[in-house]
Amino acid sequence: GANMLEFGSSRSGASFYQDVNADLVPNQSYTFSVWARAREGKAGVCVVLSGLGSAREYGQTCVTVGQGWVKIAAPFDVGITGLDRLRAQVILESAGQHLDIAGASLGGTR
Repeated sequence: GANMLEFGSSRSGASFYQDVNADLVPNQSYTFSVWARAREGKAGVCVVLSGLGSAREYGQTCVTVGQGWVKIAAPFDVGITGLDRLRAQVILESAGQHLDIAGASLGGTR
């Protein structure tokens, strides 16, 4: 469909990501979520939300998905200072597989 990304790789650990500038301070919470499914069989996928800057910290959720749509969310709680951007990332952990990704969302509370 027009609102879906198909992502595949011949190797494990391939990923795509997007960085967003943000003034991150301790005790803020964010969540990055996507809907994902395997094109065939099953595929391992990790959804990661990182705080980047003078240091790095992150939250991640790794699951195995089949051919039905599954919502995967990675919560991230800011614990340190010096972070100035968020990185939302999807990692394909299964070589030779394809994922369909839809409905990506990034939200947070202060």
